[in-house]
Amino acid sequence: MRESCGLRPRLVLALHVWALWVLAAAPVLNLLRHYPEFFIAHDAAAGQILGFVALLVAGLPLPWVLLACLLRAKAIAWILVLPPLAVVGLQIGMAAGLGAGSLFGAAALVLSAGWAYRRQESVRRYFSWLALVALVAPAGFLADPAIRRLWLPQPDPPNLGQAVTAGAPTIVVVLDELPVATLLDADGALDRRRFPNLAGLADQAHWFDNVVSVDSSTPKALSAILTGRRLAPGQLPQASDLPISLFRLLAPGYRVTALEPVTRICPPEINHLAEHDLGQPDLLADAAIVALHLIVPPPLSRRIPDIAALWGGFGEVASSAPTDGGEQGGFAGWEKIFHQAGRAARSNRLGQFETFLAAIDGRRRGALYFVHLLLPHRPWVYLPSGKIYIPRRYREPRVFQAKAWPDSAAYAAQAYQRHLLQAEYVDRLIGELLARLRLVGVFDDALIAITADHGISFVPGEMKRGVTAANRADVLQVPLLLKLPRQTQGAHHPERHSTLDLLPTLLEVLGLEVPNEVEGRSLFSPAADAVHPAPVQDALAYRAAIFGDLGQPSDLFDYGPYGNWIGRRLRDLDFAAEPDYRIDLLMPGWKFHYDGADRRIPAWVVGALESAGPPRRLGLAVAVDGTIAATTELDPADSTGRFRALLPESSLAAGIHELQIIVIDPQTGRAVLAAPR
Repeated sequence: MRESCGLRPRLVLALHVWALWVLAAAPVLNLLRHYPEFFIAHDAAAGQILGFVALLVAGLPLPWVLLACLLRAKAIAWILVLPPLAVVGLQIGMAAGLGAGSLFGAAALVLSAGWAYRRQESVRRYFSWLALVALVAPAGFLADPAIRRLWLPQPDPPNLGQAVTAGAPTIVVVLDELPVATLLDADGALDRRRFPNLAGLADQAHWFDNVVSVDSSTPKALSAILTGRRLAPGQLPQASDLPISLFRLLAPGYRVTALEPVTRICPPEINHLAEHDLGQPDLLADAAIVALHLIVPPPLSRRIPDIAALWGGFGEVASSAPTDGGEQGGFAGWEKIFHQAGRAARSNRLGQFETFLAAIDGRRRGALYFVHLLLPHRPWVYLPSGKIYIPRRYREPRVFQAKAWPDSAAYAAQAYQRHLLQAEYVDRLIGELLARLRLVGVFDDALIAITADHGISFVPGEMKRGVTAANRADVLQVPLLLKLPRQTQGAHHPERHSTLDLLPTLLEVLGLEVPNEVEGRSLFSPAADAVHPAPVQDALAYRAAIFGDLGQPSDLFDYGPYGNWIGRRLRDLDFAAEPDYRIDLLMPGWKFHYDGADRRIPAWVVGALESAGPPRRLGLAVAVDGTIAATTELDPADSTGRFRALLPESSLAAGIHELQIIVIDPQTGRAVLAAPR
């Protein structure tokens, strides 16, 4: 007969199970306590933060605790400690860098600890002490100075004591991850062909091309723009920590409409957009994806949405406008989970921007419109027309999550191509904004500022955002356009300035007093650094070495060592018979149909090459209907063994298309027509 488990042993087992599950949740709390911006980006109020902790401390263990209290069979009751032990084992293995080996480490921990728990009374007593240890992580999380300011009531900010008379409608746009070099042509001027809307605005605005951001971190850079001060150590980009801001300074006389997807500097009680559903990312869905990254080893983790590109809405990135890396299909269950998470966590950059545009009305005085647009920031998914080329069920390779580019130039060059294309789409959105201002009749009277929080570097071997001597201009030099009310003539300002200078400039133009606490100075004050030119020449030279002068749209597609193959007809080529190459084309397929009216365009080609020889660098050309339209490289350093190429939109008219892949030997220049696998 099965031995019955008494009430006291069941309660003790429930305590142990609870403690283990809380310990399993501790790494999530320990990670997120270092990123309070995660909660700011999710607009998490005190109740949500406390509820999040309560869910991890009580909600997650509750079903297992109840089961421990109800289970009377002593012989099998101890099995309830195995699931949380497995999670802890996976976390230890991942933290130790074991990768897939963490599965074996977790199994070893579960078997050994489970056996000891069942057999040894001393081990069970030790588990009782874990109940006290388990409280350390949630208590430390809530007591952390940065987190504490998010959930504890903060004192009311001081009264700024400045009377504000309604003035010119003011529009401030902050773009994200946009170096000034991206907007320039080969001569260092604002590129009119690629950015006609920005260039058109510059014709009747002040163009500052030597502006330095204070930081490569979005929360710090944006705080400097909106407050004219650097974010002090311990401060968060939220209204309670930053009482002096553009929003509060103008609020007494202006109707404030602010879209802040990352920061929370505008107090919600004065923000007209606070009453709109902006599709804020779901806190629990994103926290669950963060937790999966802590326990799921490769290669399974490749199916998990990337958390490096944005502060939230990770499931949306994976399900609707994803990233790169090359799997189509996969585990249907995982995909369904991420799709549902994406729907719940709509980090909808374009949807939010459209809501912002709709909120702009014909108020000729006393209106402040601010938008932080998370573009051309990663993920790179848009062509200049606005069509999305990245398909669903698709993730970036691991290198795109790293902080630095590998030494191989192939990755960085292709990422640079995608960034430049997406930046041209941003110009299209700026055109929509300017058209809206003209439609409601406020453009001429408006004070318009367009800038960026920081840039990004695409130099092989260098940090993408971390500032170094080699990438400083790419990461910190940002554009700034400023149109004054009734201004009709443009002016170029090559003097060095800081993003700290924007706030005092806006206040000066609007006739308001600049608080003493502001560090910046007006952009129109005498410039002490006028003799220092913008250090973008190296960035322009690097770009020119890859893409040429960008005088034609095709320059962004015929780059690289095999760019001269583009435009060749397959019927005119002399193919070698050997060696034998086979291609597993993952997307879009060897033959596919494209509806020209569809927002998504099957222009992203991903495949894997199989050959008899050892891995080596090879060139590849992608032919559409018999004509080569794009080239790329197979990098032997790519652990995924895949190649990726982007087709120009002009190569895909509406109808049925057929792809062919040509493998090019870099040593002999001979081409082999690869066969489908």
